[in-house]
Amino acid sequence: MDDRKMKLLLVGDWPEYVGGVCNYTRPLHYSFGNMGYETVYFFSGAHRGNYHFRFGSYSRIYRKTDKISWHELVNGANGVHNYYTARLDSNSKAIEKLFHKLLQDTKPNIVHVHEMIGLPSSVIALAKKARAKVLVTVHEYWWLCMHRAMIDYSGDDCEGPSDLSKCAICVERRRMGYHKPAYYKMRFALRNDFPFVYKRVASLKSKIHVNHGSGSPTQVGRASSELRSVANARLEATLTERLAKNIATLNSADLILAVSNDVKTKLVRYGVSEQRIMVNHIGSEIAERKPTIVRAPSSRLRIGYIGGVGYYKGVHVLVEAFAKLSAEMRSKAICQIYGQGDESYISGLRGRFKFEDIGVEYLGRYTRDDLDRILSGIDLMVLPSVSSDTAPQTIFESFAAGIPILASNIGGFPDFVDDGKNGLLFKAGDPNDLKEKLEMVIEKPEMIDAFRRNIPRLKTISENADELVKIYSSLY
Repeated sequence: MDDRKMKLLLVGDWPEYVGGVCNYTRPLHYSFGNMGYETVYFFSGAHRGNYHFRFGSYSRIYRKTDKISWHELVNGANGVHNYYTARLDSNSKAIEKLFHKLLQDTKPNIVHVHEMIGLPSSVIALAKKARAKVLVTVHEYWWLCMHRAMIDYSGDDCEGPSDLSKCAICVERRRMGYHKPAYYKMRFALRNDFPFVYKRVASLKSKIHVNHGSGSPTQVGRASSELRSVANARLEATLTERLAKNIATLNSADLILAVSNDVKTKLVRYGVSEQRIMVNHIGSEIAERKPTIVRAPSSRLRIGYIGGVGYYKGVHVLVEAFAKLSAEMRSKAICQIYGQGDESYISGLRGRFKFEDIGVEYLGRYTRDDLDRILSGIDLMVLPSVSSDTAPQTIFESFAAGIPILASNIGGFPDFVDDGKNGLLFKAGDPNDLKEKLEMVIEKPEMIDAFRRNIPRLKTISENADELVKIYSSLY
């Protein structure tokens, strides 16, 4: 096949979302268009709450240019999480019907699945039936875990679904903070169709508030032994079936791309064929544009964190480690935390630690336009995740700005942070080990310059797009 005649269909998340997988799939879509490929991007409106009272499920053209287009699924049956209806993760008839029509209309040669938010895994079988070559890039663990992040109900890093009775407890626990689909959809439908009413009925907002499960597990304490009796056999059987279907679906794909070696290891552990998996480190938009960094001198070492502020990202580990530093050490450093946070989590941290007394500043939400300014004011980036992050964009943002990284020794971090060369690794979830690593750098700030010299050249989105085109071509 003439490469330039290949038609591509990418399955991703809401393209306007700032963060996560979308910071990769959005520029990748543009890159394919710039290379001359006809490319369609399909996503569910679940993440942005695109539900309405008046319509059933339908798809619409969200945006369209000469070579590329975005198609949005509206009013889909599937939510961001389907804790109450796990079967929707595997099959959802109305969505399947719409996706089948999209395949007929666009006739893609390649279907590349990146994100499953608001979609059933059956879209892969439909793509195979349409004679497209199917690739799945595993950016997060939706295929193994309904929650997508490998954190169990007690807040610990989770190895995966080795014990489905434990998974059933975890899902039961997450249901407690996640309202049923009818409430979820009604809230957003009211916002979208009757914004005036929505704004004025403040009590309604409080009654049907949606929690995406981002709250800290520490707020409700560790699971007690009595909770095991709550996990009913039916839910365990449902999750067992979900896992089996997802593994079979992955094994039916023509190729699986893992964004880090840890992702590959976990997939193989749970039954995905090793022969079908290729580790492919993703490119980054920030490497493409090369950020403008003007680093002003500072009398104190500026230690930073950027990203989501919540339990899974381990911000509490960083704050606790900073609190453990001696007053002398804290006089030589400052910790700045940037990102949108779970308010109850942040309040809990403020209750435990007086930020102003320990040299910690919580500076809140930022936009992409703020990023260069923020990065210019950071000397060392700390990424203290307690979950197995696969390949977070904060790695690429930090390295692109010439900032060494101090990261947890789990997930995808060891693929990029070469311990002692371009940064340091510490034991995940251990504030004492993180404190010791911080002391090393504070006492010898010249380590920063040594690490900076060893920061690797980053892969750009354009280079990654070229790689993927070669991979697509090899499948024919």
